[in-house]
Amino acid sequence: MYFNNGITAITNLPPRKINATAKQIDMTGLQIINGAQTVYSIYQAYKNAKNGEKNVINDYALIRFHLIQGGNRDFELDLARFTNQQNPTEPRDFWAYDEVQIRLQNESFKTNYWYEIRRGEFREKPENEDVSIVSNQIFAQVYASFVLKLYQFDEAYLFISNKNENRGLYETIFNHKTTFDDMLLAYKMLRFLNYKLPYEGNMSLNAGEQMDFAIHRILLEKLYPTNFNAHVNLLLEKNQKYLKRLSVFIVKEHENIPPDYPTEIHFASLSFSFKDLEDDSLDDSSILPFRTYFRTPLAG
Repeated sequence: MYFNNGITAITNLPPRKINATAKQIDMTGLQIINGAQTVYSIYQAYKNAKNGEKNVINDYALIRFHLIQGGNRDFELDLARFTNQQNPTEPRDFWAYDEVQIRLQNESFKTNYWYEIRRGEFREKPENEDVSIVSNQIFAQVYASFVLKLYQFDEAYLFISNKNENRGLYETIFNHKTTFDDMLLAYKMLRFLNYKLPYEGNMSLNAGEQMDFAIHRILLEKLYPTNFNAHVNLLLEKNQKYLKRLSVFIVKEHENIPPDYPTEIHFASLSFSFKDLEDDSLDDSSILPFRTYFRTPLAG
């Protein structure tokens, strides 16, 4: 493979003995930072090869393999960035081997929504499993708005470190407190509000939509100050009436806010209970698509 750049990988525990005659080595904690497409191509070729062809691959299909000892997070980020300059990359690509990303993905495997770290990494879904692939780019946006109640943030900074850029949000969103359960609840909630979210690929919430989502969280926390996730998941599964009426209530309440009064402060201070959602004047059939209502007044 003379025209292939090979594979570059890092590990914190490199093999103690590697020599020119070794036919097999054992490694722990291996992370490929460049060459994932090459690995997949080798896998596909070997899987589809007949026995005789596999012998040819074993003897003649040689590939350059760069193994680098990691351990320093900044060094690993720079290494990933500079070894991928020949390919189109996104900021999220450089965090693929971050321990928080790996933990969130492992947590997602317990559900039917798999957390995609690398673009195209789930080319083949398990047979007989109803699995949806959702990118960490999408999860990051919905988590920032619904769980952290952030708004008017630029999605371009979701996977930028605040060490490199003051507006970077990576450490704010991804840390030891971040759980996949929270991310999945945010994703399900936003889909319920009729946002057209792709399972794969990118999406963008404007400032108004981010505010819309944060307001839902503020009021739901007033209804459920404890066991929040369990209660909201139950509403999504068993009683969507309250969630529909919540959106109508927010729209009507928003009409009463003075133009110069901060929207988020109004809703944070609002006295609110289930009685407000039992009001028959909140006609579910007249609910506005929430994103349409907020797009104009708040999307500046």
